[in-house]
Amino acid sequence: MKIVGIYLAAGQSRRMGTDKLMLKLGNSYLGSVALKAALESLIDHVLVITKKGDSLCWLHPHLSSGNWSNIVSQESAKGLSYSIKAGISEAIRMKADGAIILLADQPFVTVQMLNDLVSAFRKDGSKYFFGYCLNDRIRPPILFSSAFFPEFMKLQGDVGARGLIRGVHKERGSLLETEAAKCFWDVDTREAYERIKEVF
Repeated sequence: MKIVGIYLAAGQSRRMGTDKLMLKLGNSYLGSVALKAALESLIDHVLVITKKGDSLCWLHPHLSSGNWSNIVSQESAKGLSYSIKAGISEAIRMKADGAIILLADQPFVTVQMLNDLVSAFRKDGSKYFFGYCLNDRIRPPILFSSAFFPEFMKLQGDVGARGLIRGVHKERGSLLETEAAKCFWDVDTREAYERIKEVF
């Protein structure tokens, strides 16, 4: 089974007020941290979705030769759905069996989390999706079967996959439980960045 990652790095960083991918974390930038985990995982290939004009200055030099390719989302300014569709379109072209939606601003996503999703899908490819559940809420990263790809192409505006998942019967998806809330922390505001920087 071929699994691709769709690494969403085309956001406008409006709430942050500056390009959050360029925020320093340790000896790297925020935009590179989760990408490093993806490249070290069982994911076969990572599609890095960026907006027009992104110079990839946030990319750590050690990642430049990894198993990834850059997809420019020409309409990313219109909302999240356009970046997702850019990735899904490429996943379809690559004849991928599944795709993991990853957020570039989640620095605590681990290799093990991603490997567990891939392994679960390879054991039971009949499910539409595999994700994590914390406090009764589905959290990214989420792996979707190619059988579900056409649903993504119906998305419009600044929406992600959550609405699509709500319409799927619970038996068609599988949720992995975790108590590690920190794994799902993201960086949307300066306050969130300062909190994450303290514990990174």
